[in-house]
Amino acid sequence: MANVKISALPAATSVAAADVLPIVQSSTTKKATFTDVAGAVGGVRVYASAAARNSAITSPTEGMCVYLTDEDTLQIYTGSAWVAIGATKTVSGVSEGLVWISNTTIGSAVSSVTVSNCFSSTYDKYKIVWSVNSQSATANAEIYFNNGASQYFNSGFWQAPTSSTVTNYSTGATATSIGIWGVWQGGIAAAHGITEIHSPYLAERTYCVSHGSAPGYMWWSQTQLADTSQNTGFVFRPSTGTITGGTISVYGYRK
Repeated sequence: MANVKISALPAATSVAAADVLPIVQSSTTKKATFTDVAGAVGGVRVYASAAARNSAITSPTEGMCVYLTDEDTLQIYTGSAWVAIGATKTVSGVSEGLVWISNTTIGSAVSSVTVSNCFSSTYDKYKIVWSVNSQSATANAEIYFNNGASQYFNSGFWQAPTSSTVTNYSTGATATSIGIWGVWQGGIAAAHGITEIHSPYLAERTYCVSHGSAPGYMWWSQTQLADTSQNTGFVFRPSTGTITGGTISVYGYRK
């Protein structure tokens, strides 16, 4: 390739200001934001909160995008409202979803597992997903709350999938836990289940629905706790003997 003199290169082409989006650092936030040097509304701007955004942008236009540091989310203006387009926290404008709260590992040969501080005013409804690797005796699974020692009303059934026989059960107000019957009937080792809980943290009755399966068995149950005490956690246990291995995960339904 032949050498080319610098003087022979074509002159630089001018660039319009409207085509340039330089990075500008705010003296107050110290965060890099994009802004149009031509003065048009656009780019991504950083604000500490929705209140700060509303104070700075009194007349937003459709397509405007901002970042809120208190909610760790990007929001875009649709022409009528600010809508989140990404988030790592619970934020306004995000549709309902299932949010992971905690995960507890079941130890070896334990008679119960306590899950503390998983219920709060953040959510009204919760999902408990549990899995147990083995148990020491034929038993049922039980869940009871840190308050409300009795007044659990239970009803449901358990059944072997290969059998047409269905075993129904029910309890009165003297039950002391959410009963999940038929989990380890016949000494079945592993079991898995899900319990949906409504309003455990609120000072009102608590409602639960449970279902699950184990090798050779499946079950469904519903529970009403008449006690209106506020609960922040629960205990998982077998009705007799011990359990080994597995996990208990708690999720909240975003309001």
